[in-house]
Amino acid sequence: MQYKSLSKSNQSILSLCREVHYGTITRLAVRDGEIHATEDTRKCLSLLFSRPSEAAKAGADGDFTLSANQENLVLAARRLGEAVILRLEVQNGQPVQANIEEEVPAF
Repeated sequence: MQYKSLSKSNQSILSLCREVHYGTITRLAVRDGEIHATEDTRKCLSLLFSRPSEAAKAGADGDFTLSANQENLVLAARRLGEAVILRLEVQNGQPVQANIEEEVPAF
């Protein structure tokens, strides 16, 4: 899967992950299988003093092949369809874990 083949909303979340580098992103919406920031979305940066920063590199045209983590995030959103990502953990610019909130029907 290539970055440039993604929707603008999915490109934006992966760019935000690269910007956060280490930390979390909270309160993301998944609508129609696409990840969107909302007015409640926040980023929380983790400052790591023992590791050097490594910048992820894109090609001259801004395109790159997604890592397995990036691709899994996009595919998970597509499978979910509609959900809220309460917390997206990011390490070294890569999404590594997502906490999803889904509605449970009354029983």
